[in-house]
Amino acid sequence: MKKLSNRLGFVNRRTLCAVLCLACLALALSAVREAVAQGSGSGTPAIQGINRGLSPVVKFDVSPPLREMGIILPGPGAIPQNEDREIVPLKLHFAPEWDPVVQTTQGGNNGSKETEIPGPLVSFSGQTNASGVVPPDPNGAVGPNHIVTMCNLSFQIFDKVGNTLFGPAANNTLWAG
Repeated sequence: MKKLSNRLGFVNRRTLCAVLCLACLALALSAVREAVAQGSGSGTPAIQGINRGLSPVVKFDVSPPLREMGIILPGPGAIPQNEDREIVPLKLHFAPEWDPVVQTTQGGNNGSKETEIPGPLVSFSGQTNASGVVPPDPNGAVGPNHIVTMCNLSFQIFDKVGNTLFGPAANNTLWAG
């Protein structure tokens, strides 16, 4: 059986490692010394942040209840000045795509036809994408008495049966009072 050697050719591995570490340390120290010399020798100070303090309060206000506010109707979404993409028109419909993993049968693994989770008690159509912004980004929150939905630039409030209580309205309606 051969005895493992700590030598790499003609050079000892520990010696080679020590020499490489010292070379890296010398290179790092010279780079730091040059950076310090450049910063102190030039007439321009280093970039610093500017503390502007606090902005003065413009007005203390209490918004009226939402039921008393006027509805600002949602309009079509506008392209920001720095964006080159076009907004997809509302009339454009994408072709349906077949889902290869869609479930075709109901029931659990035991072969029964019973559903494991009961269906919803109430179902109704929610808010549409009135602003036409793509992709639609629907969000919703359910409370004890109401359902609030928001889709991109507009929101709508429903009761638990599906009747519209407020909206659809533009999101800036909330800050108009």
